[in-house]
Amino acid sequence: MRDIRIIVMSTWVSVLCAQGIPPTYFFDPGQVPGYQAYSDSVAAYHQFQSIIHPLKTSWDIATHLISSETIITCAALVPFYAGFTMADADVHDLFYCAEHHANTDYTPDWMHWCSERAPILPYACAGIVAMVHPDDATQSAMRTFLLGFPVLLAGYKWAKTFTFDGALRPWNQRFSSEQRSYGGFPSGHMCEMGYITTFCALRFGSYLGVPLAVYTALIAGEFILDNRHYLSQLLAGLGWGIITGKAVNSYLGSQESHQKPYEYSMNYGSRGFGVSIRF
Repeated sequence: MRDIRIIVMSTWVSVLCAQGIPPTYFFDPGQVPGYQAYSDSVAAYHQFQSIIHPLKTSWDIATHLISSETIITCAALVPFYAGFTMADADVHDLFYCAEHHANTDYTPDWMHWCSERAPILPYACAGIVAMVHPDDATQSAMRTFLLGFPVLLAGYKWAKTFTFDGALRPWNQRFSSEQRSYGGFPSGHMCEMGYITTFCALRFGSYLGVPLAVYTALIAGEFILDNRHYLSQLLAGLGWGIITGKAVNSYLGSQESHQKPYEYSMNYGSRGFGVSIRF
């Protein structure tokens, strides 16, 4: 893009010189005929780019979902999902009394309130880092992470429209005692927490990944105790979060590889000469 601008500006200057425009015009571009129109078009182009770039980034992230990493992750999680599905009813019976339609051994209301809003804290921190972190690379990485969130959201919102037995929520005293409701597959909270945990673990290492993993496990435990989701639904949400987090990290890796300079070196003997070309 920079090369195209240089070519356009060079051509424009050449045309002005050919038309006999005084050199003083170049010190005061406002005097040049058509300069204001050119300036307005550049401003409009930049405004258009500011709108299109985030959309393109989100689309590019979505294309990285189709990869061998996604297949490997799915293959690894499917056996666990099948096992959890068979254990769902037994685990649910530990925390629900069908006779009285009441949760048993459930957590206090304040813990339920906190778990409902648990993803807000890490995502707010991610937004702050994206704006004020002193390292440009970290800022860029977190901005890309936030642009991946619509991909995550679209995926699990679409999945929640499925109506099959595995999508039914557990019996819960906060819900109807006559009919279970759909929308339990996958767990949206686990999608969001799996996404940020995976991305931060891959990008910044265990010093962020481990605390976020513990935080995620606590939320999952509260949802089981409170009969919000079955184990299999929590795992499905976690799986989608992991897949999307890997896709964002893969996208960032591909972008960085394109930006790295290439270097070619030739050296002839210890007393010879060397040539290094960097571009």
